[in-house]
Amino acid sequence: NTARLTVHYPIGDGIFYFAEGEVVDARLGNLVGTDAVYKALAYDQGSFRIDTGIPAPQRTIFEPWANLIMEGLRLLDEAR
Repeated sequence: NTARLTVHYPIGDGIFYFAEGEVVDARLGNLVGTDAVYKALAYDQGSFRIDTGIPAPQRTIFEPWANLIMEGLRLLDEAR
């Protein structure tokens, strides 16, 4: 699946692109790639919109989605 996910967070919009079910690009504020994903995981509120068929303008993430989630949650846990 190719899609763009836009999440409206209190700090601004996060934009996440998916290709074949994997996140391939992410942007949140001035953060790009995995840093944007990790920052987004810290928020538990926000409205979202999914637009299908929109490819990423560039690839900034090369890790499997499951790895990103696990690492992001580990970083959140350490920060607490």
